Parts: sequence; C-alpha cells; structure tokens
Amino acid sequence: TSHRDQGLSAAPGARRLRIEWWIVALVSSAIMLFLVADRTTSRIDNLFYDGLLRLTERAPDPDILIVAIDNRSQAEIGPWPWPRSTHARLVSALAAGKPRAIGYDILLVEPGRNDPGGDAQLGEALARVPSFLPLLMDRPGRDGAEFDAVEPVAEIARGVRGIGHVNLSFDPDGIVRRMEMSAGDDKRRWPQLTELMRRAAGRGSPGDGAETM
Repeated sequence: TSHRDQGLSAAPGARRLRIEWWIVALVSSAIMLFLVADRTTSRIDNLFYDGLLRLTERAPDPDILIVAIDNRSQAEIGPWPWPRSTHARLVSALAAGKPRAIGYDILLVEPGRNDPGGDAQLGEALARVPSFLPLLMDRPGRDGAEFDAVEPVAEIARGVRGIGHVNLSFDPDGIVRRMEMSAGDDKRRWPQLTELMRRAAGRGSPGDGAETM
C-alpha cells in the first residue's frame, strides 16, 4: 500500500475522532450546565460540608445558657405579647445570677401597651448587667432606602451595653450555614448580637465579614 493510500484512509478516521470528541465535550457541558442550574452541585457541596461539620462537632459551651420562650412559658405566664413589667421581672431573675452578658433577642421597637412604667422597669433591669438588644432592619426602607433601622425604645435601650443585628441568611435548603458578623450600609453598621455578647464575655472578636458555621 502506498503512503498516499494510507493518508487517505487515515483522514476519515481522524475526522470521526474529532467529531466524537466534540460530541463528548458538548454533552458534558450540557450536563454540567444542567447540574449547576438545578443546584445539584450546590447540594452535593452542602452534603460534604455538613458531613465535615459533624466530624468536627464540638460540645456546647457550658457557660452559654439559652432561656427560650416556649409553649410552656406562655402557658404559665400568659399569652404573647407579655407586659414589659413581666420582661423586667424575668431579666432581673437572670441578672441575679451575675451573667457576663445577656442577649435579649426580642424586638422591643414599640412602646409597651397597657403597662404604665413597664418600659422604664425593663430598662432598669437591663442596666444591671451587660445586656444587648436587637434592632429591626425593615426591608425595603422608605424613599428608596435599602432598609430602615428601627432601634429599641429609648427608655429601654438607654441602659443596655449595645445593639446588634440578628439577621440570618438561609441557604435554599432552609439551613443556616453562615452568618454576617456585621450588617448595615455605608453609613452605619451593627455587629451581630452574639458577637457583642462574645466580646463582653472576653472571648475576642474574629472581625467583620461572614463567618461560616
């Protein structure tokens, strides 16, 4: 067989190989685009990430105590919302234990109703111990603003050590895997409420930005 005949027979094979590789590349790209659009890759990443978190899971810090307002609390104290004087009594009970910090994660952005002097009582109770309150970041804000920052009632907030945000960022599967250590805009920013408590407890600060859980 001549060299010319060998070249002619090889050309169709080379073209076929190139076509096959193009088909493989196009199919692979289409599959990857589908997986990205369908968030399949994100779900796989989250599965690996959650698995690694479980491997490095730490026991809860015994110095942290969560006092929750649950159904039993409402059955014993009364339906929500509670009078501010009731909040003051509960905070006073917490303050008696001399905690290093209290994060009272309840929005107190409107004056109390039908409870004369209740706001002042709550403010005095919060002033007895390093206390921190959340603000409301109401989105969207007025007049085109990104948000309106609504801080706690002045009579309550005047005795607290600081005010922080409690915003949470949920992933598409409804799980919180990270939190913003500060939130706000170019004019003003607020630290995360738990970060304020950590500083008050002498645990230091990782700085601003997003912290992964």
